[in-house]
Amino acid sequence: MYLGFQGVRALVQVLPLWTIRALGRGLGLVAYGLLWDQRRLTLEHLAVAFGKTLSPAKRRRIAQGVFQHLAQNALEWMWLPRCSTDELLRLTTCEGLEHLRAALAQGNGAILVTAHFGNWEMITLSLTALGFKGAVLARRLRYPEYEAFLIALRGAR
Repeated sequence: MYLGFQGVRALVQVLPLWTIRALGRGLGLVAYGLLWDQRRLTLEHLAVAFGKTLSPAKRRRIAQGVFQHLAQNALEWMWLPRCSTDELLRLTTCEGLEHLRAALAQGNGAILVTAHFGNWEMITLSLTALGFKGAVLARRLRYPEYEAFLIALRGAR
């Protein structure tokens, strides 16, 4: 599996971003079809979160979107090392930076909390590109062979 990861990573380095994103969405649909246990878990979580407010068909569409989004993000992470700072800043939008600057101006630092919306790995890289310094608090990955890649990505800029 790790060799497959390295192969996909090498492929992503030569493809344009729009192709990487489309490929990620396609891989997400394949994963949705093949990873039945993860699909079941995702559907159960959506049922708990939304109760009867969503029809089973709507939950399935949202679950497919979750798989597509996560696969797209994963391929984007592999692409990020080749992304220039200017390109990164064009791809991201940071709202409310005045609040962060005001908090930091008080001299006590700040803690930012974010949900996993969008490509969350781009958040820290964008903030670093804008001149902010910080660290990421995250749990260890289930697969340690991928941990080195993410740690290097997070500290690359």
